[in-house]
Amino acid sequence: MKLRVLGCYGGELLGYKSTALLIDDHLLIDAGNVSILKSADDLSRIRHLVLSHAHLDHIKALPFVAEQLAEGGTGLDVYGTDEVIDSLKSHIFNGITWPDLSKLPTVQNPAVRYKRIHAELPVNIGGLSVRAVPVNHTIPSAGFIVGNEISSILYSGDTGPTERLWKAANNTEDLKALMIEVSYPDRLKERAIITRHLTPQLLVEEFKKIDIKGDMLIFIYHLKPLFVDEIKREICGLKIDNLILLEEGDEFEV
Repeated sequence: MKLRVLGCYGGELLGYKSTALLIDDHLLIDAGNVSILKSADDLSRIRHLVLSHAHLDHIKALPFVAEQLAEGGTGLDVYGTDEVIDSLKSHIFNGITWPDLSKLPTVQNPAVRYKRIHAELPVNIGGLSVRAVPVNHTIPSAGFIVGNEISSILYSGDTGPTERLWKAANNTEDLKALMIEVSYPDRLKERAIITRHLTPQLLVEEFKKIDIKGDMLIFIYHLKPLFVDEIKREICGLKIDNLILLEEGDEFEV
């Protein structure tokens, strides 16, 4: 699988872009930002979006991407759990915050096509297997295990200390990479716990639950822009093998 980082931070400030990951050029995992794409051709290849949850930093590019794709005649399949889809319909595409793109430009050819998925049940999306696994966040949220016939990767979504996702990871034999959020420095552990995010030391505790195999890659993302330098120092101090702090524009073959 080809993984391209379009955004990897827990918000936007002075050049830091919110989280969006592109797999094999056609599947978006969250839609915080796609402005790193330099051409209409790159954007036009996107066909599917899987949303972990409905917080703004993970959905804010969705209306604009869907509108652009609709003008090109394709629109966008938007996958999410019932809670995520219901939130989009009630709070975003409600005719007030934004027009209802599930009916525009036309009912027959809308910009957004909702696709409901269920926890722990893999779905085939453009030739990739995607399994949503609930995680521990302030609103209903899921991580994802995405795979093809060769390898799988895990995306934690926004989460504090959690359980089901790591059990699923330990039962995925071809898992090659973990993408795990770390949002706050250790001095803000209490805030992280309240908002259900991770700090570097909380990450260390999560590692005790994970069977990290061989040369499995560990990608860290979702750093809050105000604390980037502090979090990076703490992460580097952990001296964890095969750990990579994601940057916008990174590309990997997994």
